[in-house]
Amino acid sequence: MTWEEKRVLWEKVMGIRTDSGKFGSLFEPGGICERLYERISAAQHRLLDQLGAQESRDMDEILNLEDEICMHVAIRMFDYGANWGKYDEMAKEL
Repeated sequence: MTWEEKRVLWEKVMGIRTDSGKFGSLFEPGGICERLYERISAAQHRLLDQLGAQESRDMDEILNLEDEICMHVAIRMFDYGANWGKYDEMAKEL
């Protein structure tokens, strides 16, 4: 699977694409990720209130970079799972 295909799969699971197919989105209404993002949003609003600001480019960048980190970790985990047998054999050689 190419990097772009993995990214598309990640976007489907994340609910970024509406054609999530058999994988489904982790962000279905009422799901765990939707509830976690509601908590993130509430915390973001509390911080903005404390700063006396309406918005924060820095806070937006932090959240966007966290999302990107999570995407790279998810794709690495996919690669690990897809190659489980190979990694298992390599571990035996150590």
